[in-house]
Amino acid sequence: MFVIPKEEFIEELKAEIEGYEEIDQENRKLFIEKIIQYIDASTDNKKVKKTSKGIDIILKDESDIFELADKYYGAVTSDELEDYWKAFKL
Repeated sequence: MFVIPKEEFIEELKAEIEGYEEIDQENRKLFIEKIIQYIDASTDNKKVKKTSKGIDIILKDESDIFELADKYYGAVTSDELEDYWKAFKL
């Protein structure tokens, strides 16, 4: 198990998504905004732990970050963003 503060998790996602040239700036921004909204709205999610110090994200390991970015890349390149967000889970 890998626990990472929300802010660090977001920075890791930003860095990972920047590596995909096919994802334009608008879609990169949308990705991060929607992830933040999802985390902040999570109330009964075992992977989002809210404490008095902030929010932690609980992952299997760092590969979960890469997987999120890879799936988003696939949705962007195949024009399936709506389906991606409907099925999105951490």
